[in-house]
Amino acid sequence: MSIFYIDSVNGDNENDGLTESTAKVHWKELEILPGDTVLLKRGGVFRGRIESPDGTADSPIVWDAYGEGPLPMVTGAYTLKKECWTETETNIWKYTEWIPSEIGNVMFDDAASYGTFRWDYEDLCENGDFWDSGNGKTERPKIERSDEDALYVYCTENPGKHWQVVECATFAERTLVTAKNHVVIRNIHFHGSGVHGFAAEQAEDITIDGCEFTCIGGVAWDKSLKIRFGNAIEFWMGCKNITIKNTLIRGVYDSCFTHQGFLPFPTPEDIVFENNVCDTYGMAAYEVRDLVPLRTVFKGNTCLNAGCGFAMQGEELPRRSEIWPQPMGHHLFIWRIEGPTEGGSIEITDNVFGAAPNGSAVYSIIDPRADDQFIYSGNRYDCPNEHTVFRKGEYSASGL
Repeated sequence: MSIFYIDSVNGDNENDGLTESTAKVHWKELEILPGDTVLLKRGGVFRGRIESPDGTADSPIVWDAYGEGPLPMVTGAYTLKKECWTETETNIWKYTEWIPSEIGNVMFDDAASYGTFRWDYEDLCENGDFWDSGNGKTERPKIERSDEDALYVYCTENPGKHWQVVECATFAERTLVTAKNHVVIRNIHFHGSGVHGFAAEQAEDITIDGCEFTCIGGVAWDKSLKIRFGNAIEFWMGCKNITIKNTLIRGVYDSCFTHQGFLPFPTPEDIVFENNVCDTYGMAAYEVRDLVPLRTVFKGNTCLNAGCGFAMQGEELPRRSEIWPQPMGHHLFIWRIEGPTEGGSIEITDNVFGAAPNGSAVYSIIDPRADDQFIYSGNRYDCPNEHTVFRKGEYSASGL
C-alpha cells in the first residue's frame, strides 16, 4: 500500500511521488492499487479529472490533501487571457483564442458574479451576457465543435479590463471526479465543470467527506427546449453504501445531490447525506427521482437559496425544465416516482431549510403511496412567510 504525493507547483513527474520532497506534479502517470492513498498538496491547482480506479472493501483507495493552506483545487475551468478580446460590434467582444469545449458558465472575479447564458447572439444586451456559438453541439446529437466556434460577451469595455478574472466552465470531460467502487475522497475542492462535479454509474462504497463543489453545470441539454443541465454529485443507474458529509456545495445549475437513471435499475440503498451545506442551486439540494431508495438519511444539512444563482439568470420564471410551467428551485425536489419501493424509506431529519423564492422547501409530484415513505422530523424552516414549506404538485402516471 503506497502513499503518493502530488504537488502542482513544485512537483516533477520524473519523481517517484513517494515522499513530499519527491512529489509528482500530477496523478495521471500513477499506477494506483487498492489500499493506496493519493495526496494533493493544499494550495495547488490541478487540471484534468480524477478518474479513480477501484479499491476493495478491505482496502479502499483514498484521495486526500496534505500540507497547509486552502483545499487543493481540481478544476475544469479555463482562465481567459486578458489580451484575447476583440470588439466585433459595439459592446460585443469575441474571445479570440479557441476554446475546445462547449461553454456552460462564465464566472467573474473568482465567482463573485456570473455571466448570463444566452441562447442566441441577438440576445446579448447587458454586461456579462455571453453566447457560445457552439452551444448545444456537444450532445443531443453529438456534433464536434468547429474551429470557428467562439465565446462572445457583452460588456461596455474590454472584458479583460472590466473584470480582474474571467473564467469559463466547459463540457470538457463531463465530470471533475469519478469513482465506482470502494473509494474515499476527502478535502478536495472541485471547481468549474460545465456538466457535473462528481458522477458515477452503479457505484458502491463511496465516501465524499470535507470537500467543496463550486460553479457546476450549465451546458445545453436540449437547445430546442432551451434547457441546460449539470449536478454537483450524481449517482447514475443505482448506487449503494454512499456517504456524503461535511461538504460545501455552492453555485450549481441543477441539483447538489441526486441518484437517478433510466428504469429499470437496482434500487439505490444505504445512502447518507449528512452535515453538508448546499447554497445557491437552480433545481434542488436533494433531487429524488425514479425510485424511493432503501435506508437513506438526509440529516443535519443546511440548504440555502434554492432557485437562485446563475441557473435563474436570463430566465423568465418559472425556469425552463422538464416539468415547465411548474415551478423550479426547491430544497427537496421529488419526482418521476410512480409507486412505492418495497421497504423504501428516506429520513429527512434535523435540516435547516432557508429561502426558496421561486419554489418551496419540499416539492413532490409523485405517487402519494411513495410520498408516505418520506419521514420528516426535527427540520427547521427559515423561509419567509410568503414561501411555501411543503407543496404537492399534480401527480400523473408519467411522473410529470
